[in-house]
Amino acid sequence: INPTQDYDAIHTLTFASASGTCNIRLYRGSSSAYTGTVYYRAGTSGAWTSLSVSGTSTTFPVTSTTMQVAHDWNKDGNNYMTPSFYGQSANLVGISISQKAVLSGTVGTYFMLYYAYGCSSLTSLDVPDTSGLTSVGDFFMSSYAYGCSNLTSLSVPDTSGITSVGNYFMSSYVQGCSSLTSLNIGRHKIIT
Repeated sequence: INPTQDYDAIHTLTFASASGTCNIRLYRGSSSAYTGTVYYRAGTSGAWTSLSVSGTSTTFPVTSTTMQVAHDWNKDGNNYMTPSFYGQSANLVGISISQKAVLSGTVGTYFMLYYAYGCSSLTSLDVPDTSGLTSVGDFFMSSYAYGCSNLTSLSVPDTSGITSVGNYFMSSYVQGCSSLTSLNIGRHKIIT
């Protein structure tokens, strides 16, 4: 958590080489791709470049082995705008997440849908800080790391404060993660 950072969420991406492009999609309360604006830069400091993201084919250039993508939550009710690096199978080897604040209260449907879906070269993957949440909608973090076949370990979000969940909660979260040797389940509450 970094309350002084420029945007609500910053995703630091590590690449094996500074070449090619990186896929990005946006979702907000739907399984259909959302149109919105994110910001990216090479390295971890300096000016941001705005990027309009629409549909499923938007990319940005990979000009450094460390890149950052940033955005505000751009909420619609309880639905948050979140990115997906869907299908970035080559070159992308790590993702970490920094937030301006802990997520709290309620998040709506399809939160962090397909975040690292099919990113088969990833060897490290972070999760958002969800420790303040009390309720989540359908498809919460669904297919988050689906097909990340090179991951050997992964955490799951802190759901210890959640008392209400929607359908398909964390469905297919690590499906196809065939190299996992550990899965840290963290703190959870039994919901009856």
